Amino acid sequence: MRGDRFYCLRPCFCLYSGTSIFSFLSFAICLLPFTLSASTLSQQFDAQRAFSHVQKQVEFGPRPSGSTQLQQTREYLITQLRSYGLDVHEQPFEDQTARGPIRFVNIIATLPRSFFSSVFNQKPHTILIASHYDTKWIPNIRFVGANDSASSTGVLLEIARLIAKPQFQPSHSHIEFVLFDGEEATHNYQLSENNGPQDGLHGSRYYVKQAKQKAKDNTLSEIQAIILMDMIGDRDLSIQVPSGDSNLMKRLFDASTVLGLRDFFHYSPQPIIDDHVPFVLERVPTIDLIDFDYGPHNRWWHTEEDTLDKINPQSLKVVGQTVLKILEEF
Repeated sequence: MRGDRFYCLRPCFCLYSGTSIFSFLSFAICLLPFTLSASTLSQQFDAQRAFSHVQKQVEFGPRPSGSTQLQQTREYLITQLRSYGLDVHEQPFEDQTARGPIRFVNIIATLPRSFFSSVFNQKPHTILIASHYDTKWIPNIRFVGANDSASSTGVLLEIARLIAKPQFQPSHSHIEFVLFDGEEATHNYQLSENNGPQDGLHGSRYYVKQAKQKAKDNTLSEIQAIILMDMIGDRDLSIQVPSGDSNLMKRLFDASTVLGLRDFFHYSPQPIIDDHVPFVLERVPTIDLIDFDYGPHNRWWHTEEDTLDKINPQSLKVVGQTVLKILEEF
């Protein structure tokens, strides 16, 4: 979407001389560039709509992987994404956990392949916008995860709604929306293949594994950027960005500065284990937008206090607008 420049395709029909009917139909591709206001896309973000998606997820209750509540949430998310005109498919798999084998399901939504790329067989670079949609399994408490993970999932839905609009669809990048299952660890995150069953990041690890198995298609190499969101609804928002791709970091801070939102985004001196890690290990450019200071001394994280009243729609808007602004400049 570099420079907010978009294109429409004008079909031109050719009538062959010497015939009374259309014996052949050809399309002359007429690229008609038009320029949208630099702020059009990001300013369209609807904070209340995003908040309503957060509320709906919370109403399902605790949503740990493999639960009926997560299945209901998944059905809701898929319905929303398809209503925007996106192509949606599920990526199911089974993995071992400390609770035994669990069936996980990633959700992947994409824009329908453009006419331009179909005709010329182009493979544009892919930009992944991602969140996880499961909640941590915590026995004996009602953990509904309003911030972790409903907030980022709600923002992703609103971004997807806007990107799917014909006037906003990019001409040079392929946008893919991914909702990972199984981000939460049962006990503690384990990343070593030689240290028993891996705990946590199940969905992102499986996605990367499948992409690597499609090496002949260079699936991973086509990914230009991954923008991951997690825990972004705190009413006292302070996004602490762990070390990421330098180009994406610059894009983030430039975009937030243009929008007057720079004070909400900061460098984090501490590494974060999140769904971006499997991609980082494969040298895919990533950035993780996360506010890992939830409540006084992080008191609300992974507790029954992670409830809807802690979520501020304006915080959702800060992150949503900034991500959209980044996309405007690709």
